[in-house]
Amino acid sequence: MNIIDYLRLLLREWKHPYRRDFLRGGVGILERFKRCERYWAPHLKLSREFITRGLHDLERAQIAVLGAGRLFDVPLREMSEVAQGIALVDADPGAVPSWRKAQKNLSRSTTTFDFLVTDVSGRMDAWTTELGRLGPNCSEREAVELFTALAASKGMTPFTTSTFDCILSVNLLSQIPLFWEDRVRAKWPHLATGPEDRMSPKVEHALAASKKLLIQEHLQLIGNLSKRRVIILTDTLFHYYTKDNAHWRTEEALGENASITLPSFTLTATDSWLWHLAPQGIERAEYGEIHKVSALLFERIGSVVS
Repeated sequence: MNIIDYLRLLLREWKHPYRRDFLRGGVGILERFKRCERYWAPHLKLSREFITRGLHDLERAQIAVLGAGRLFDVPLREMSEVAQGIALVDADPGAVPSWRKAQKNLSRSTTTFDFLVTDVSGRMDAWTTELGRLGPNCSEREAVELFTALAASKGMTPFTTSTFDCILSVNLLSQIPLFWEDRVRAKWPHLATGPEDRMSPKVEHALAASKKLLIQEHLQLIGNLSKRRVIILTDTLFHYYTKDNAHWRTEEALGENASITLPSFTLTATDSWLWHLAPQGIERAEYGEIHKVSALLFERIGSVVS
């Protein structure tokens, strides 16, 4: 990152203190893209193609893109050809300049755009505030009790009460719980004393349950907001490899035995592929990362696309 970009990041962090991790995450994605562009190219191409196919018979639609980011994997031009309105949504304020630039490049389009910077989980900020209230020296019992109370609290509709013809969730389903976990571990480092910085089994179990709730609520949100169609792109497996070993270490991106379902919707198309996220030696000498990506297209039961 050059000095100008670094100063921009610091300014945005000062203006958006509760978005610091999302801001840094967005910059990290941008820097990783620059380093690994040729490795990312197949994944981005397949993502854009799957989304484009999912828009095939929409006309004058209202479309929302949750997790729009820098639009690397979003076919915005093709989307603008079928959309009357497009809402670009992300928790990272640093994505907005990319949205403005992309809109300017579509100067002949009559599509209207909304830019929404918000926590799409509807939970993250409120939960993080509660972490801070408990304090940095809480006991394991207090931590577990807080997780239980958070799960019982009512979530908020994060950005709108409107509905859309089509909702896109782009690389969000596995990332929302990771941001939450990072916030927990940052607030309570004293509880991460076990091997690989793991907390006690009870706290880890409670944390896993809260992450599962975030996933379930995200699926519920996009199902409630879409009148016709939902397109989901998400990591489902994280593979870690070394060049001198044929055995990969694999983690479930959505937790154990996770399934992606939407009540009142039918799954009509799927695809999957491998995304070489970070080759060994480019970011880390010890290992490289390959993610399995799943793409899913859901149609609301009984919907009629005009």
